[in-house]
Amino acid sequence: MKSKGSIRSLIAGLGILLIGVFATSLFLNMKVTCAASYCQVTYTVTNQWPGGFGTNVTIQNTSSSAWTSWNLAFAFPTSGQAVTQPGWNGAFIQSGQNVTVTNLSWNGNVAVNGSVSPGFNGTWAGSNPIPTGFAVNGNPCNGAVQTTPTSVSVTQMPTSILSTPTPPRLTPTPTPNMPIVITHGNPNLPEVALTFDDGPSTYTQQVLAVLQRYNVKATFFPIGQNVSQFPTALQQDLAGGNAVGNHSFTHPHLATLPFASIFKELNDTQNAILNATGTRPTLFRPPFGEYNADVLTAAGQLGLTVVTWSAVANDWDNPQPSAAIIASRILSAAGNGAIFLLHEGGGNRANTVAALPAIIEGLLARGLRLVTIPQMLADINQ
Repeated sequence: MKSKGSIRSLIAGLGILLIGVFATSLFLNMKVTCAASYCQVTYTVTNQWPGGFGTNVTIQNTSSSAWTSWNLAFAFPTSGQAVTQPGWNGAFIQSGQNVTVTNLSWNGNVAVNGSVSPGFNGTWAGSNPIPTGFAVNGNPCNGAVQTTPTSVSVTQMPTSILSTPTPPRLTPTPTPNMPIVITHGNPNLPEVALTFDDGPSTYTQQVLAVLQRYNVKATFFPIGQNVSQFPTALQQDLAGGNAVGNHSFTHPHLATLPFASIFKELNDTQNAILNATGTRPTLFRPPFGEYNADVLTAAGQLGLTVVTWSAVANDWDNPQPSAAIIASRILSAAGNGAIFLLHEGGGNRANTVAALPAIIEGLLARGLRLVTIPQMLADINQ
């Protein structure tokens, strides 16, 4: 029979063993959690056309502290896929199958639970493989591959995870009541769309004058708080046969806001444009091209079609690129269904205005028609 001292020693030993097992388990769990909880990446194919695609990559900061800069790395699993049109919300570099994306000067700060969405257009050979190995600032991320759209120009808000993109079709088939995102027009029609963000401004009249000179139309996405400063600008946009959309009221990072704040940003802009023009927009472009489920839901509740772009000129850079560089960037991306992002406000846009004649003449010389986004949407099934 064991003595009380032996029993006490046995109990103590078992206690130490159990504590050790618990501590080891807790430590392992903490390591896994820390490694996996630094970032969450969602890779969404938003648009497809023969041989090409457009995508957004939403990076969420799930760590315990804010980022002051970020660097995203991923790899295409097979050769033949390449980033062909980088440019929104990140600087892209590709080496073989490896891609790195770094923040721009204005979007390096990402709050805890905040997000940023760099995007790009790409091409593939034979298939559209899904990237792997997502990591931010050297930390592996949880990742999800979102539903690929079933049309060449419209994407549905994803509801499942797919491993292989669906081949493109010309006829959009969105799920009922699901918001959609437009990034590209009909690839079979020789038409493109010039779009101008962040107005109205002192440059609006100059942009309109160039459009009128060439008898072409464009689409404007004004910021709500700017409308009262230039009360007649939107009326002149519409009088010239152009289209006007919604670009939020204060140009925030909407994906970082609660739903109520997102809805207010969009709704206040709807009312500002209604008061200025007597009409409500039917188009919405999210600031920075960033959106999540809440942004799309708010847009859907207000009857807005979400429109991003397929090509940019980075005319928002400070100092602004020369007119020749802006024109070259647009014309190098010219092709059927392209949606070009330019700016009429938000800073010095003199070179954007100066580039317009070369842009318009170059597009027309390529046999491309310049249409508004509503016209492009009407032509999407032709």
